[in-house]
Amino acid sequence: MVPGKRLKVMNPGLGRSGEADCIAVYGLMEMASYSRLIGGTYGYRSDQDGCLISSGLAMELFGGLDVAGKIHLVQAETLQDTGRHR
Repeated sequence: MVPGKRLKVMNPGLGRSGEADCIAVYGLMEMASYSRLIGGTYGYRSDQDGCLISSGLAMELFGGLDVAGKIHLVQAETLQDTGRHR
């Protein structure tokens, strides 16, 4: 993934797709948007396949807000949601 680039995201199980901005965070993720985390976790520092998505993207891809642990595709890369922010 390329940070700062608009990417196509998909939920192949439900046949839903959308677009999202990619933002990479290195170091303490809590410092990036601590007060905005409203579900799940930031994941682990060693987790290379985890991601955080917005509430809007959660609704678009999954039709709901309880997305922690769900899988989706970004471009051709499979990621697992660890949480959701505003």
